[in-house]
Amino acid sequence: MCACSSAVLAVTVLLLSSIHANAVVELKNHDKKCDLYDGSWVFDKSYPLYDVEKCPLILQQFNCMRNGRPDRRYQKYRWQPENCNLPRWDGREFGKRVRGKRIMFVGDSISMNQWESLGCMIRAAYPRAPYSSARSGLLSTILFPVILLFS
Repeated sequence: MCACSSAVLAVTVLLLSSIHANAVVELKNHDKKCDLYDGSWVFDKSYPLYDVEKCPLILQQFNCMRNGRPDRRYQKYRWQPENCNLPRWDGREFGKRVRGKRIMFVGDSISMNQWESLGCMIRAAYPRAPYSSARSGLLSTILFPVILLFS
């Protein structure tokens, strides 16, 4: 299952964008507000933000490539709000901003997929950093100790 909800993703984009120190939401029309829920998926050849086949944090049931999905074009889409441009994800900056903090995702399988994706995006920003991951029942934990110390 490779489901993704635009509304849930937009909330995640808002969370991650607001944490970014240099995040400036650029308005296209200054007479309107930026409504993250009003937009569409657009093709962006610079995506994806990480290689799903190289990220061990993705559970088997969420790993479309390992489950035989032949195309990759779906990975090259990003959410584009109608009246604003969101800053591109900067994993290093994110690491600096959340150093010493905890992030919790609560929800269903889509939340779990986003949690794993966030872990993969952080790993892509710090490819040589050690990490640990553990699952206990429904609780999944990912720890990046080097990022906490040196980012």
